[in-house]
Amino acid sequence: MISLARTLRRLANRASLLYALLVFGFLYLPILIVALFSFDASRVSGLPIDGPTLHWYREAFANRNILEGLRTSVGVALTSASLSTLIGLFAAQALVRHAFRGRTAFIGTLVGTLTVPYIVMGISLLMLFRYLGVTLSPITIVIAHTMFGIAYATLIIYSRLIALPESLIEAALDLGANEVRTFWEVVLPLTSPALFSAFLLCFTQSFDEFIVAWFVAGFSRTLPILIWNSLRHGLNPSLNAIATLLFTATMSISLLALVWLFRPTGRNTGRS
Repeated sequence: MISLARTLRRLANRASLLYALLVFGFLYLPILIVALFSFDASRVSGLPIDGPTLHWYREAFANRNILEGLRTSVGVALTSASLSTLIGLFAAQALVRHAFRGRTAFIGTLVGTLTVPYIVMGISLLMLFRYLGVTLSPITIVIAHTMFGIAYATLIIYSRLIALPESLIEAALDLGANEVRTFWEVVLPLTSPALFSAFLLCFTQSFDEFIVAWFVAGFSRTLPILIWNSLRHGLNPSLNAIATLLFTATMSISLLALVWLFRPTGRNTGRS
């Protein structure tokens, strides 16, 4: 009976592993194929591969439109991520430190913001900007990306703040520090992993976001919009190189954010 249970457990573990491999294969195999074709010397992507080359990467970096789109995307992502993290910090601090009517509803609204389809958000913001007479530009992209970035940043920072020991803040106040100094010298250092992670995640969300940016960009062109416009005129092999670099960059930043957020701090952060 015991051996049968062990056999069934081993089969269940192997089935779970196989299922996980199939899911990850379904998700990442197309991306790996794009990365493989980015090193193909042929102008027509397909098998068999003519030979390894870095020509398409050099062509991508020599394209002025691509470089301009990259600068726009980086500028928009840096600005929106900074604003989202700053606003998210103060919003999370208010949620943790102050009990007010509608607090639970506000948190629910933040979570609900993450579920709104981007196409709905893009159309709504376009109508709003048109109604207000705002000229579509990189600034409107920053505003749009900051709107959904605030939700990510607030929830990440809130989860960190709510786990901080209340005794540390009370001790600082008892020792004569005012609320501003307590926030600057106690709360902020302990929250820095969440701040850094929120900034990186908001940056990646903004950097490769296409749908909302397409509605509110006007004549501006971020890198994802340039890639979309290029695809409408045919598949250029240099797009495989750009897609590979984008995937590598966003995955690296996202993993860095998660590692930084969940790294051990060496101190007990549970609430007393």
